[in-house]
Amino acid sequence: GLERFHHTCPRRILDIKWRSLTPDIVVLQQANTSSIEMILLRNQMHWVVHLARMQDDRLPKQLSYRELQRGKLLRHKPKKRFKDAVKSNLKTLNDKVEDWEQMTQDSRLVTKDLQYM
Repeated sequence: GLERFHHTCPRRILDIKWRSLTPDIVVLQQANTSSIEMILLRNQMHWVVHLARMQDDRLPKQLSYRELQRGKLLRHKPKKRFKDAVKSNLKTLNDKVEDWEQMTQDSRLVTKDLQYM
């Protein structure tokens, strides 16, 4: 699917043939790009930083944190909450999970970290 397409494009651009048996990681490094997983994680972290800085009464923050002040959510609880997904992704990135909301308040630190993901 998408991952295969993401690996095929740099191979075509860099003219790396499949028979050369060059690993996908090497191709991505030569193309100076990241895997789809890392791109998605980086985008999610940008959104997390944006959400954490939002005022608590904003609807996107309430929906993401599942803390609506009025209205109803669906009966069936989701398998994984947004906060849980963020925590597991931060564990994947070997980040300190306990203080991720506090970490988002320092914009210079977060922007620098997200650049090097």
